[in-house]
Amino acid sequence: MVKTHRESHGWSQRTLAERAGMTEKHVGEIERGVAEPSITAIVALATGLKVRVAALVPDSSRASEGHRPSDGRRPAATRVAKRSATRPPS
Repeated sequence: MVKTHRESHGWSQRTLAERAGMTEKHVGEIERGVAEPSITAIVALATGLKVRVAALVPDSSRASEGHRPSDGRRPAATRVAKRSATRPPS
């Protein structure tokens, strides 16, 4: 996602690194998936790229829940599990 946003600006890794306050090597490692960025690095990259942090973070809620029905609701098993996890003990 970082590379896509960087390329949409027409920037090199060096330019993004300077804007984000990190090394060019680290930007490249993040783009290739070799390095897992810290929250601080994600915020710096988002600021440098002029995008929201959410634009750089995969939607983990969808990945963990699997496919959602076409109406956008959670699968039934997920709704039940979530409801019982938030319900106070009887």
